[in-house]
Amino acid sequence: MSRKLPPNHQRPPAVAACEACGGSGVWVGMLHSGSCDACRGAGVVRKNDGATLPPDQAISVLRAALRRRTEQLRRLRAVPGVQEAVKEHRRREQERAIHPPGRMAMD
Repeated sequence: MSRKLPPNHQRPPAVAACEACGGSGVWVGMLHSGSCDACRGAGVVRKNDGATLPPDQAISVLRAALRRRTEQLRRLRAVPGVQEAVKEHRRREQERAIHPPGRMAMD
C-alpha cells in the first residue's frame, strides 16, 4: 500500500552519487579543498541526467538519508556487545594518539 502525499508535495527524484566528487560533496586538491561545483556540495545528482538538484530537493534527499543512517546506527548500537566494542576502539585510538606506533621513546 502506498502512502498518500500532500497535494503540492512531489516525490524526491532518484539520485546517484556525484561522479565529480565521488559522493562526498567536496573536491580535494593538493593544497585546498572546497564544495563540489557539480553537485553544489550535496554529493548527489539526479540519476537520470546527472543534473544538480535544486536546494529544496537536495535538502529532502539528504534529510531522508540522514534519517536512514540514524536508524541504522540506532539498530547497530542495540546489538549486544557493540557498545563495548566501540568503547574499546575509542580507548585504543586515544592510546595511539598518545603513543603513536613506530615512535621510539627517548628515555
